[in-house]
Amino acid sequence: MIRILLCFLLVTVSIFSVKAQCPAASSLVVNSITATQSSCQASGTITVLASGGATPYTYTIIAGPSTAPAQSSNVFSSLVPGAYSVKVTDNCNTSDTVSVTVTGSYTIPSPAATTQSPTCPGGSDGSLTVAVTGGVGPFSYSLISPSPVTAGPQTSNVFTNLAPGSYTYRVSDSCGNFQTRTVTLAAASAESMSVFGILSAISCDSFSLEILTGVPGSRPPYTVSVTLPDGRVLSQVFTGAPGTVTFNFHFHHIYGNNELVSYSITDNCGSQQGSSLNLKTYLDIGVSSVPPVGCGGQYSYLFGTPILCGTPTYTLISPSGTVLATQTSNWFSGFPPGNGYKLVRQECCSSDTVSFNWAAPPGFHFSGVQVASYSTCREGTAAIILTTNIADLSYIIIASGAPSMTLADGTVHTFSYPDTLTTDMSNAGYLDEFPVGTYKFYAVSTCGEKDSITVTVQASDLRHDTFLATMKAGCSGNNEITMQVTSTAGEWGVNSASIYVNSAHYADINSYSYSSTDGGLPGGTYYLSYNYSNLFGSNGTYLPGLDGSCDVLRDTINIPAYTQPSFSTLPAIANCGTTRNVALLPDSASGVQPYTFQMISPTASAVQSTPVFDGLTAGTYTFEMSDACGNSYSSNVSVNTLAPPVVTVTGGTCAGGAATFSLPASPFYSYTWQHPDGSTSTGNSLLINPVTATDTGAYQISLTSVIGGCTSTSSTSVSLEFCTVLAESLLTFTGQYNGGVVQLNWQSAIETNLAYYVVERSTDGINFTPLWEVTAKNGTMNSYATTDAHPPSGVVYYRLQMVEAGGTVHYSQVISVSSAVLYTVYPRLFTGAGPVTVTYPKADGNGLVKVVSVDGRIWLARNIAAGTTATSLELGALPMGVYFVVFNGNATEVIKE
Repeated sequence: MIRILLCFLLVTVSIFSVKAQCPAASSLVVNSITATQSSCQASGTITVLASGGATPYTYTIIAGPSTAPAQSSNVFSSLVPGAYSVKVTDNCNTSDTVSVTVTGSYTIPSPAATTQSPTCPGGSDGSLTVAVTGGVGPFSYSLISPSPVTAGPQTSNVFTNLAPGSYTYRVSDSCGNFQTRTVTLAAASAESMSVFGILSAISCDSFSLEILTGVPGSRPPYTVSVTLPDGRVLSQVFTGAPGTVTFNFHFHHIYGNNELVSYSITDNCGSQQGSSLNLKTYLDIGVSSVPPVGCGGQYSYLFGTPILCGTPTYTLISPSGTVLATQTSNWFSGFPPGNGYKLVRQECCSSDTVSFNWAAPPGFHFSGVQVASYSTCREGTAAIILTTNIADLSYIIIASGAPSMTLADGTVHTFSYPDTLTTDMSNAGYLDEFPVGTYKFYAVSTCGEKDSITVTVQASDLRHDTFLATMKAGCSGNNEITMQVTSTAGEWGVNSASIYVNSAHYADINSYSYSSTDGGLPGGTYYLSYNYSNLFGSNGTYLPGLDGSCDVLRDTINIPAYTQPSFSTLPAIANCGTTRNVALLPDSASGVQPYTFQMISPTASAVQSTPVFDGLTAGTYTFEMSDACGNSYSSNVSVNTLAPPVVTVTGGTCAGGAATFSLPASPFYSYTWQHPDGSTSTGNSLLINPVTATDTGAYQISLTSVIGGCTSTSSTSVSLEFCTVLAESLLTFTGQYNGGVVQLNWQSAIETNLAYYVVERSTDGINFTPLWEVTAKNGTMNSYATTDAHPPSGVVYYRLQMVEAGGTVHYSQVISVSSAVLYTVYPRLFTGAGPVTVTYPKADGNGLVKVVSVDGRIWLARNIAAGTTATSLELGALPMGVYFVVFNGNATEVIKE
């Protein structure tokens, strides 16, 4: 036993005594390095062949889109396109570095579908065809849940026998990437068909029914049918659009009976459109009274039917039984009022009699009043609808009412009374846009008759509309905007209201509580508007000074463009001894949540909802991320040590500004900030507001990553450089002599740490005397006004002394004001009509007149000649706003608003 053990020990010693001979007999040489194309996102390879030196060799990617730790294999795989540097090291630690480029132009597959809806309503012969650009074939195609029908995977890009519905299809390429889209197969609507029947008499009890049909002709054959009151059915079949179809039939109508003739057209899908007519309406005598016309007029009567057999005669019989007239005309007038008149009609088939009362004419009066929100299209108003009993209304007078109203834009409109309103409605006045108040009206007929009425408009009568638009971000080209309208005007008030999207007509409102979702929208900015309407359009009459214009509610929706899902190639890493826990950091602004994650190589893992992968050794891995839209993103990630992310700086780092340092927020990261003064804070962002000189210097940031109970730390830093800004930025400083005093005005764009202004005055423009102090407001766009109540006569000069909190002083420009001659601009309120005239003292040399907006932009400059005292400016092309007219001349500068 002892001898055997000794032999074993000797053998063991001989094995471990072998060592590399360094330096090697020959130098390490890389004989070749070759790369294969990355046909997918990360499928390239690099192969290195070396000789000489001392074996074995190790191979490392030290630079490129991704790096790789030392390995014994001379082949690197799963590489993205790009330039790489590979280092080969032998056993004597001698190395050689070579470079190579992995080519490739892979793009994620981009599918698009064309659809064919089912032919008939309720049909299922629709189809979906998918076309793909990008990716690497061959492709597979699937219909996945929640589609009404699921299918595949299949090699064909066409899906058939589909019913209407929303279908989700997925395209996968040979690289394992996939994209998912949703399309809708619209249900086939019933064919747009119309029928209209025209009945005429041929002879006694014989009729012709001419049916006018309107069809596109896309779903033949068509059947046109007629059903008579006795149940008989007549029909004709057509292989194309029928056009006009005529049916002749015989039927005896009994006077006074309701007897229907029905007719219809039916297409090949079974869709039908029909109508009917009542023989009683067409054949029995109709009695119509005609209102009196003119002063002292009487009622007239008209007796008629749509169709007649031959030429009938009409006999009018008085209540006492006397025959008053027999004629072929069906119009009777000029007979006294009374009850019990009779009219006898004799035609080719029968003699019919109808009894009626001849009414007496009424006196002129208001017959109705209604306060309605549906007849106004201005927010916060109501319409008053007044009717009179006869069509002799000439005009309406508003004797009294509300003193004023406030429009939606805040403008106060004042009314004056009395006011005469003419109306083109013969017996009704549609009076619009009344605020809350009590109104006294007088109506005057064409004959001079009058009547009065008092109407009260209450707050509950007013029209109030709301328009709300909300956005739901979705997948590529599949965002949604939901628009909601509510109106107290009811359905009559919104019957012609409209919604516009980007100035294009989107929808007409059909309900006072309307909601519509517009889906399938790409990203972009959408300008939405809701245009009020009223039941009677522009036929209303308005209070004095109002024009009946309709209000518009507007909204703007910004939909961010869909971006493919992505994650940072710098993951969160926590060392656990020899392994590492890794958490991918998805870009939450990309794709649509929720996300799923998967390791693709070097080994494939199951799809998971968490971005954490445990127990990984150092190396390069390919991960894939998918979003709720079914779109994927994959990339190589180097897993070794925790690398700190980049610090972003926003805001202003100058004195008084607000600076923000930010790092990515993640549940796997915690940050500690060490400030230049030694203090510390935590969180992924650091706000410094306001920035002071003591805040400058380096900020040390400690990053801790905790994943699955394991921890790693790293650090980085960022520096804040100090800068200063001016305490104020003066936009304007003007003075105007008026009524023995000088009004001084100035405006600043921004004030930071400004203590106060000192107003100074001079009579020679050189020696200035302080008048008073004005405390600075600080902030942006501040305006100031003060008055010099006792200015010296002649030309007076003014300037502003601007004093910072620290005592630093700045001065404004010097302005001059003359008590002798005024500089004027007329009109001050410019509406676009005519020129604006600028007057000034006689110019003693060439000068300049400028038009300047409040932001300092010069919109117009006009040279003025010596000896002139006025010039005209055409300003119609300028946008609405406040402007200043600046006069430069006579060794002075004057600014007028």
